Amino acid sequence: MNTLECVGKNGVVINFKNSVALFHYGSLICVQDFSQNGKILLNKNYWERSTTTSKMRNAFLNMDKKELMKKIKDGTAEIKNLEKFNMDVDWSE
Repeated sequence: MNTLECVGKNGVVINFKNSVALFHYGSLICVQDFSQNGKILLNKNYWERSTTTSKMRNAFLNMDKKELMKKIKDGTAEIKNLEKFNMDVDWSE
């Protein structure tokens, strides 16, 4: 079942069938894609937008930037353009 959860003052977490996404001020910040073994996809335009966004991202992923940079280096996280990311949404569930 797809769910939407408000986090903080301007954050939203949406759980989809195969992924979970964090939005902050309406912008997609990052996605954890379970169809790719939980790979973390960071939106190149927003993942480091502000201190508040970074804090929210870290809390969402349950890791700090140092840990996240290790994941980018080992390939379990990736910075990319997520403006047209398809989350395979099926709202009928």
